[in-house]
Amino acid sequence: MRADESSWQTNYWTTVLLPATQKYCQEEAQAAAGKRDPSGMGFRGAGIEAAISGMWYVVGSYIGLEDDGEAVRRENWNAEQIWMADTSLLMQMIDDWIDQDEDLSVRSTAILSRDWSPEGIQNLYRKTVADLTQLLNKNGVRNGTVRTLFVDLYTDYIYAGLDAMKSGIAL
Repeated sequence: MRADESSWQTNYWTTVLLPATQKYCQEEAQAAAGKRDPSGMGFRGAGIEAAISGMWYVVGSYIGLEDDGEAVRRENWNAEQIWMADTSLLMQMIDDWIDQDEDLSVRSTAILSRDWSPEGIQNLYRKTVADLTQLLNKNGVRNGTVRTLFVDLYTDYIYAGLDAMKSGIAL
């Protein structure tokens, strides 16, 4: 599949995605060794960033990254990218909450260390809903019913992910 990638994707693979994936593997090894993450993220930050970097690799040309390679740097993310990152973090928080009994004997997580709490998860969910509403407004979706529909679909997605995690379909 990589044979069809653009020159931007080839460069991005080497300079962004591969290092992000390597950092993720290093953090997973530290978590598996039972170390505590000083950032309070339970060694989840690098995995979230690697997942987001993977999305950018695929959709970069659709969100303007091929025109500006600097846009992939976190400090240059636009509102859509920040919302995607926050949603990824929210899903990780929910997953860690569901898996806390299994993780107790296997790895350190931000749920187990109490760096993440149900209140923090709820607050991030509220932020992602507010940010989604702002994104809809920014992109010209002004009809309140349509905005409510998008937020309801987003919430349904969260619950579908939650159900999949509980059932073991999603890991």
